[in-house]
Amino acid sequence: MWPRRYIPLENIPNMDIVELAEAFHLVGDSTMFGILKPAYRELHGRDRVAYSSIYCNLCGALAAEYGLPSRLLVVHDIATLAWLLTTGETREMPFNRGNCLRGGAGRVRQGGLPPLLKYLAAISAFTLGVKLQDDERDQRNWRNAIVNATYQRTFNRSSQKLQQVGADTNRLRSALEEQCVLEARSESELECAAAPTAQAYAAVVHEIHRLGAPRADFSFEQREALGAALGATIYAIDAFRDYEKDLEGSYNPLCVQAAKAASMPQTVRGDALRFIENCLASASGVIRTLDNATHLRWNAIAAHLLGYLRPLPEFITLSTRCYVPCEHGVVAFDDKECTPAVYGCLCCCCLGLNYCCT
Repeated sequence: MWPRRYIPLENIPNMDIVELAEAFHLVGDSTMFGILKPAYRELHGRDRVAYSSIYCNLCGALAAEYGLPSRLLVVHDIATLAWLLTTGETREMPFNRGNCLRGGAGRVRQGGLPPLLKYLAAISAFTLGVKLQDDERDQRNWRNAIVNATYQRTFNRSSQKLQQVGADTNRLRSALEEQCVLEARSESELECAAAPTAQAYAAVVHEIHRLGAPRADFSFEQREALGAALGATIYAIDAFRDYEKDLEGSYNPLCVQAAKAASMPQTVRGDALRFIENCLASASGVIRTLDNATHLRWNAIAAHLLGYLRPLPEFITLSTRCYVPCEHGVVAFDDKECTPAVYGCLCCCCLGLNYCCT
């Protein structure tokens, strides 16, 4: 049904869990989704384990709630938001890392899914269903039709599950309705076109905070600002990188601005990049007020997002912030340009090498 990625059998033992999972989760990483994720190979220790755990538990929760075929509905953006905002231990989650092979259904039958995992599975399926329906409206083809027909029941059930966990579905519906209106009138302003996605991601951030481990240092205003900034960033990067593809008929505010010129005009390109820069700066401003563990995870996410814009324009400058974490505190080193930085625990010799860019 979908294009396949060929993996030689001899390479499989050398692939980590997320790489192997990405080879098969082809629906959830399509189009806009899949942009928000960390630069995985730059993660070390607990952060790498925690990300794999969140990813695998989302996959397992989809299978438990909606059936085995629903594993294909994993959305990276949802897993990454949960990983960024829940910095606690993941050992109590019901599924093992690599649950495709090692199972975990027994623990789910005994204790049921935690509310957070129920929400993550539901919002992952729900948002992907909305995106696929939007794609089918833009470009009718056999692939979109088959996927929608196959998963229509799952998409409908996910909406019901969101209500069961107490999620604010009214805000999601309002964002969807606003997006339809903007597309129908061919809105050209990127900030305006990105607003519904910003609202939707803000709603997801609020729910993850509510159902996970609520943090005293993360106020309503901070959650709203972070979710909106991330949603707008994702929408803008998607519009930026898909400019040429969307010339064929899909709605894209940058195509409207450029009157569907064959190549993106420099003025449109510059305005889009500045908008993305401002959104990332807004998100970074919120992250700086949170704990150091969250800041380190954000560094990996920001590095991945900036990778979509390379080569970077001259007006986007990177600064290096290297953290040396320790149980008794943290030391931060700043530099004017992005260079390798050594970090590790001050109390022992567990040093590692990493790029820490903000």
